[in-house]
Amino acid sequence: IRAGRLTVEHAAESMAVKARHRVLAFFCCVAAVAYVQRSALGVPAAEIATALGSVDLARDMGMVQSAWYAGYAALQLPSGWLADRMGSRAAAALFAILWSLLTGLAGCVPDLASLAIVWGLMGAAQAAGTGVIGIRILAAGTLSGSMERHPTGMADVPPIISGRDYAADVAQAQRFRALVDEGH
Repeated sequence: IRAGRLTVEHAAESMAVKARHRVLAFFCCVAAVAYVQRSALGVPAAEIATALGSVDLARDMGMVQSAWYAGYAALQLPSGWLADRMGSRAAAALFAILWSLLTGLAGCVPDLASLAIVWGLMGAAQAAGTGVIGIRILAAGTLSGSMERHPTGMADVPPIISGRDYAADVAQAQRFRALVDEGH
């Protein structure tokens, strides 16, 4: 069956590519929100610290920010592994729900220690989101231009870039092999 110049298969593939691009755009927006959220705590820091009984603004809010970075660093790789195990869609949904709940909970904490705990868990949830994206794109092997999979990786990988399947994505990545070989 032909629909104009495109076959039904081409039209379906085009729709799938557009859907993947929308998902990628969504993840870029999520990354931007995450960046703003972690950075913007400094703006109301004095008000937050005063409301929670701080006596040393720099020390106490530094503790809160350090908790975020510690959580982020601790879960960056394990969350990617978890996403590889349970599937990136399920993991992304789980981590988005956790991040959202922790964001709401941050407004209800009674003291700085509680804020540091919640903020640290939020850092872990954001790292998880980054881990999901990283495991899908980098660890899946697509950018390496190789069909070889790590023994702990998912055996059946859904399309990552814009091909109709993982093999098409790898073939597309192979076009850039010369750049990799040259060290770019």
